[in-house]
Amino acid sequence: MVVLRTDSRTLFDRLTARGYAHEKVQENLDVELMDVLIEEARDAFAPEMVVELASATEEELEGNVARIAAWVEQWQRDNEGREDESESEDENEESEDEEEEVRVRQNGKDRQSKRA
Repeated sequence: MVVLRTDSRTLFDRLTARGYAHEKVQENLDVELMDVLIEEARDAFAPEMVVELASATEEELEGNVARIAAWVEQWQRDNEGREDESESEDENEESEDEEEEVRVRQNGKDRQSKRA
């Protein structure tokens, strides 16, 4: 979980430039000042999963994009093949479910033929 942070002045300028309504700008400023998002992230995720990054300048923003992209690429390399394993497990479960359905139907037919 990545939480991008900036100072109030920068946040105000960004939101105003985007044409946000005064109430929305104020709400976002309040949330930032009270550390709401970082606290929610810390409550929702393990501490080692929460990363707080400064994002006030263009250089910080570009650096954050590069850092996050590198993290995603590393995660993909680290988890290569896991998707295939997951799909195989799903296919096995589906196959087992289908086999069970066939057995249930067959048992029902066997019972009906014994009654007849």
